[in-house]
Amino acid sequence: MRAAGHGALSLVAGGSLWLVCNSFAAAAACLLTGLLLDMDHLVDYFLHQPRSNTLGDLVDVCENCRLQKVILPLHSLELLIPCILAAVMLPGQRLLLIGMAMGLGSHLLADQLSNPVTGGAYFFIQRWRKGFRRSAFFDPVVLERRRQRPV
Repeated sequence: MRAAGHGALSLVAGGSLWLVCNSFAAAAACLLTGLLLDMDHLVDYFLHQPRSNTLGDLVDVCENCRLQKVILPLHSLELLIPCILAAVMLPGQRLLLIGMAMGLGSHLLADQLSNPVTGGAYFFIQRWRKGFRRSAFFDPVVLERRRQRPV
């Protein structure tokens, strides 16, 4: 999913939390987690991409999955478990942690549904086991079609 889509989704999810829980902390945590999760794309870009370092190149590389290695440590369903456990075990921070879990979960679900991925692409352990190779998780036919469509 593109950044604008994640922004809209995070705003709706955070707004829903605000209405249901009447908690600014939960809403803000959901919104920020849903948006900031994509910061790990920058790490992959700077580690694995020849340096043209323009915003347009960054967007092109990330949206069209042009990297050969896809580490994306924050795009990991394994992070949901500790987030949910912490919400259960730390009642004083429950709403904040629920907001974080909702932001993380909605971001990953949207990516899973909108990106041309296969298998356990959103499990960090699976990416690690496959050497973080893009080819192990992304459908090359769909990626090529995506690259050819107008923006």
